[in-house]
Amino acid sequence: MKELLRRMLKFSTNLTAEAAGLTATAAKGVSTPSLIASGSRMAGWARTKFGANGVRFLDHSGLGYDSSISPQDMVEILRGDTRVGELMKSMSLPNPRVKGATLTKVAVSAKTGTLNFVSSLAGYVTTESNRTLVFAIFTADTERRDAIPPEMRERPRGARRWANQSRNLQKQLLANWAVSFDQA
Repeated sequence: MKELLRRMLKFSTNLTAEAAGLTATAAKGVSTPSLIASGSRMAGWARTKFGANGVRFLDHSGLGYDSSISPQDMVEILRGDTRVGELMKSMSLPNPRVKGATLTKVAVSAKTGTLNFVSSLAGYVTTESNRTLVFAIFTADTERRDAIPPEMRERPRGARRWANQSRNLQKQLLANWAVSFDQA
């Protein structure tokens, strides 16, 4: 199961996320009639176990338009169970002090989330002095997202450029935090 979840996170396999969530709900002895009911159970679990009181899940993939989680709640969940970091992708960060270089003694385990004009990155940064930082960065241009006509939702104009700019911002923030908050 661990390898399946690792691949699910790596390749953002939404169908696997839905199946894993439904399976987890059933393993708790709860029969749910729908993804919405199962997602709601998962949200209740997150509130109870991690104090993530603002979560609302309509499914397990995060694709439900009315699903929501704040960056603070995401951090509470990640802080509450750091084992999930073992399942996340590793990534490198640019060195904020040396143009074109990377931070070689900094480790990042993170999960991305991308929709049109919405981008998230959440996970763990281990600094050079072995300090672990937990983070969640959510960026969105909701006006542009809401203005996408239905026939353009597969590839709306400007979405790719916007996503690249968002990812660059996320990496710059993490790199600066890894350096600035290196000492406990």
